[in-house]
Amino acid sequence: MISTALDIAQALVRFPSVNPDYDPASAGEGAVTQWIEEWGRAHGFTVWRQPVLPGRENILLQFRNGADHPHFMLNGHTDTVGVGGMSIAPFSGEVRDGRLWGRGASDMKGPLACMMAAGLRLKNAPSTWHGTLTIACMADEEFRFRGVTAMLDQMVGRDSVEPHLERSEASKASNSGEATDSRDARFARASSVGKWGSTESHPTGKVATESHPASGLPDFAVVGEPTRLRVVRGCKGCLRFAIHALGRAAHSSKPHEGRSAVVAMAHAILELERHFATRLAQIAAPGFGTSTGSIGLISGGTGVNIVPERCTIHVDIRLLPGQDWRATHQEIQSLLGARCRQVPDVQWQFDEPSVVDPSFEFPASHPLVTTACAVLGQPAPDIVFFSCDASKLAARGVPVIVLGPGDIAQAHTVDEFIALADLEAGTEAYEKLARSLMPAA
Repeated sequence: MISTALDIAQALVRFPSVNPDYDPASAGEGAVTQWIEEWGRAHGFTVWRQPVLPGRENILLQFRNGADHPHFMLNGHTDTVGVGGMSIAPFSGEVRDGRLWGRGASDMKGPLACMMAAGLRLKNAPSTWHGTLTIACMADEEFRFRGVTAMLDQMVGRDSVEPHLERSEASKASNSGEATDSRDARFARASSVGKWGSTESHPTGKVATESHPASGLPDFAVVGEPTRLRVVRGCKGCLRFAIHALGRAAHSSKPHEGRSAVVAMAHAILELERHFATRLAQIAAPGFGTSTGSIGLISGGTGVNIVPERCTIHVDIRLLPGQDWRATHQEIQSLLGARCRQVPDVQWQFDEPSVVDPSFEFPASHPLVTTACAVLGQPAPDIVFFSCDASKLAARGVPVIVLGPGDIAQAHTVDEFIALADLEAGTEAYEKLARSLMPAA
């Protein structure tokens, strides 16, 4: 039976789970989610599935060891970025040169596999710790963080994602009195026979009936992005939005009759680059550096012989603690309105942000941070520039750090890999940290 981080990671990599927002032909996380569910049931975890988007689900593996609290969550994600341009077979899960190769090996099926392997070790040694362990496997981290948001909304009883929820057999049973908690309709637990059920196996051999996962938010959490097993106490946030230049089409033989949206956008890009290098560079926070901006996508025009009436760019701003994203967004709108009038009659249109992800920061003196640093032998914690699910947990008041094997420099690359030694080290780190946070009673 598969139990090591390498074997788990290899299995996960071999299931394509490209986020459909990057590849509409992708089926999403479904195959990986199904495999994790079957693995969790086979190893005696309580397994919960939570619909997030059509055909896309979160999955939680949980083990209560004597008490609901302390409750420690290991959080990972099951989606990946796309595979275009990769120089290796993206889903082969090949092992060579002391590395596991493939899309998601580093970000973050490798770290997630370490969480699962560590969770299994803990479950098989219940006398060494006390509390509840949850391994939370999230959908849609790579695009809009809708998986972790859905999980947190439902843990605190909110219904903001209700339109996406699907009824399970357990939720249908609530109408006949078999389940009474409204969360049954949202967290559907899989029984040992693969259907929605309401029993879980305990190490005592007894069977207990539960209506939902461990109530409330976790007491502390780790998000397993690849940090080279460095304890991270803060991350930058992210603001993403589209800007459209709206001009007037004309035949290219009479360009004066049109208003070129592409030319207008060219001027706007130069203004934005100056804004990023001056205004955003003035927004700083200790350890975080400065706020930054980047233009990642551009599209415009319909034919070489047509003056383009529309051009669109997509902007990515990295946010710092205390930075008001609304003010940052409004400054850019005002900038283009005031400084980008080189092409007469062109209108500027700003979409509502597609991503608003806050930054987060916990003090270096926070007990979770100091405990993790002690376990890892790290003198001081780090801050990183990328964003991840951790900020959403922090925003709900959950103490959280980012800690994972592998290197973020390998994430999203054409030859993504994780070192085999890192997989074993990651498993040991998560296991030791869990025992430190949930000592035996």
